[in-house]
Amino acid sequence: MKKDSFDRSFVEQGVDISKVFAPEHGFRGKDDAGALIDDEVDAKTGIHIVSLHGKTRKPTPKHLRISMF
Repeated sequence: MKKDSFDRSFVEQGVDISKVFAPEHGFRGKDDAGALIDDEVDAKTGIHIVSLHGKTRKPTPKHLRISMF
């Protein structure tokens, strides 16, 4: 199975990602155009996916909190 660039670029390099914002067709690009997409946990990485094409249309201040070490 070919891995996508997100997994290769970040996850496999040890970057700790806690949240990703999903575009219109979903994080993996498998959802239909115009579909309402719920937040989910990515099965491949375990990362929380926030849909911007469901109940939420833009990130909230809570979504944008970051921790840098």
